[in-house]
Amino acid sequence: MRTSRKPSRTLIVCCAVLCAHGTGVSAQTAQDGPVIVGQRKEYDTFNFDHFHASLELWGRYQRDEQKSGGKKTVDMQTLYRETLELDTEGFVLAPNFITLDLNARFRLEQFEFDGDDQSQSSRTFQALISYDASATLLPRGKLPATLYSQRSQSFQNRTFGAALENVVFENGIRLAYRSDFAPMNLTIFRREIDQEDTTGQGGFRQLQDSFSGHGQILPRDGHRFAWDYTYDSFDQSGDLRQSDSFDRHDANVVYEYTFGENRQSSALSTVHLISEQGGQRPLTRLRLSENIRLRHSKKLESRYRYTFNQQDLSDSDQISHFASALVRHELYESLVSTATVGGTLLEERVESFDSEEFFAEGTLEYTKKVPLGTFDANARLRFAFEDQSDRGSGFTIVNEPNTFGPAGTITLDRQNIISSSLFITNIAGIIIYSQGTDYTVQEFPDRIEVRLVLGGNISLGQTVLVSYQIGPDPANTTQTTSYGLTFRYTFQEGFLTGLSPWIRYADQHQTRESDSLLALPESDFTDLTLGLDYIRQGLTLRATYRDRDSSLSPFTSTTFEGRYLQRFSRRSSILLSTQYQEINNTDQGSRTSTATLSGRWNQQINENLRISLALILRDQRNSTGSDSLGIEEHLDINWSRGQTTVFANLRNAQVDSDVSDTSFQSIVVGFRRDF
Repeated sequence: MRTSRKPSRTLIVCCAVLCAHGTGVSAQTAQDGPVIVGQRKEYDTFNFDHFHASLELWGRYQRDEQKSGGKKTVDMQTLYRETLELDTEGFVLAPNFITLDLNARFRLEQFEFDGDDQSQSSRTFQALISYDASATLLPRGKLPATLYSQRSQSFQNRTFGAALENVVFENGIRLAYRSDFAPMNLTIFRREIDQEDTTGQGGFRQLQDSFSGHGQILPRDGHRFAWDYTYDSFDQSGDLRQSDSFDRHDANVVYEYTFGENRQSSALSTVHLISEQGGQRPLTRLRLSENIRLRHSKKLESRYRYTFNQQDLSDSDQISHFASALVRHELYESLVSTATVGGTLLEERVESFDSEEFFAEGTLEYTKKVPLGTFDANARLRFAFEDQSDRGSGFTIVNEPNTFGPAGTITLDRQNIISSSLFITNIAGIIIYSQGTDYTVQEFPDRIEVRLVLGGNISLGQTVLVSYQIGPDPANTTQTTSYGLTFRYTFQEGFLTGLSPWIRYADQHQTRESDSLLALPESDFTDLTLGLDYIRQGLTLRATYRDRDSSLSPFTSTTFEGRYLQRFSRRSSILLSTQYQEINNTDQGSRTSTATLSGRWNQQINENLRISLALILRDQRNSTGSDSLGIEEHLDINWSRGQTTVFANLRNAQVDSDVSDTSFQSIVVGFRRDF
């Protein structure tokens, strides 16, 4: 048998020496160090590619006119800009070490302003630099870090108002941890915003320092733990917005567990803490909530909810508990029943005020296939009992979200609201809006209506946060019984396809017992609404008539809405929309009407030329005054061929009101060439 032997160490050394002699390398050299085959790779310190450049020439002429109190003021502005933009991507040493994303804009501006007050006329020249630069360390690793710096400048058109010039400067760092088990993102930045009215009516400046973090923990299937934390420090001042300065902490922790068949059951726990210190409305709010959903079978489901709220304000300290249980059962494929019971316990510790409420509600939903379409019916019955102690001072509602609808109005359906306490901000809670400049308030015994002002800083369809105070109310017990019915017939076949008549009826009866004659009056009402909808092939029409016979504030309203979208081809389309609403407050003899008409036509003339024409008309009328009429037109022209673009924009806006008449005209012409 032949046995294998490992080569001896002496043999290995001899072979190495022979190889060294065979290749022309001395034994002495071989013993000095390792033999290097090939050449060491050299890395470039910086490597850039995908270069892009563009040149833009831009000019704007604007004329603003205002008539008030017999005085007429005319201002004219001319602005020219020349902009060179460069951007590129690259890396340092290697693409997986540091990646670079750079964009820079070099701008020259010549500005000329002529007003009726010659002392304010001016001529200026300035050079500006805007940029967006970022560098990411280890972009493909588990811990990428991005440093960034941004500066931008833009114009913001306000509907029926003068344009605003915005300059935003931001520096920050973003950190990420990539993990299947516990991913995380952290951001730290400082932002400066400067906003100027182009008519010279004032400005607004905001400084913001922020830290934010977001992360999740995913231990195993069915479990999810998530957290968010944000710290903001704001300092804002100026003429266009109310000045304010505050710090805000916002922390949110969520735990979710899904279980059961097909994971249709779930439990969700949430802890949310908000603290705002300093500023006009300091507050601390803690919210704890538990939500459980159980899917017992295909036809039976139950839901349970508990919420704890603690809210500390400068003049109020509130604690509330809310609990409810809901059972939903599909009796048949077309009939669904729902039963809900719940209660609320509210305590205001500063004023020693407390309130207890219990409610029970049942609904039936019925859907049936009928000749030519479907029939839907809904029935609801609700009973509520409330027992509250003496409320000697106001009760505060904080940051209630509301949206300005097509009529430019939001309604606060509560009795005894103190209108002077109204406090409205944007959805982020940062920008404070002003009564008279941005919105007006109209009071009724059972509600308050907030209406936006044409040319103000609030837009149609915008969601805002509303805080307000409810006035004093003596101790009382209140029982409320209400029911409602809804019927709808939708045609889905025949020449009536798309037509849907409906009717909704609601009735409420309330009894209130109190030892004081100053208790709020009972709210009894019947509410009948008749509606007709038509939706077919891009056309939507809605008409409603509402008659609310109320013991507090009866009214009737009529609303017409229409929307039409027609695409003549892939190059041409037209969009028309209109809305009219008239409200008659029968007990006060007042009438308010709002009419809005808008249209936009987009046309691709050929492969190079595109035109867009828009019109907005809004008419507000009130029998008690404050009438206004706003008209705005836009014309956009864009011609492009290859890497060359020529564009123009013409805008005319005019608002005539009982207080003043204003108009804004502007012409923008530009040329852009990409390289």
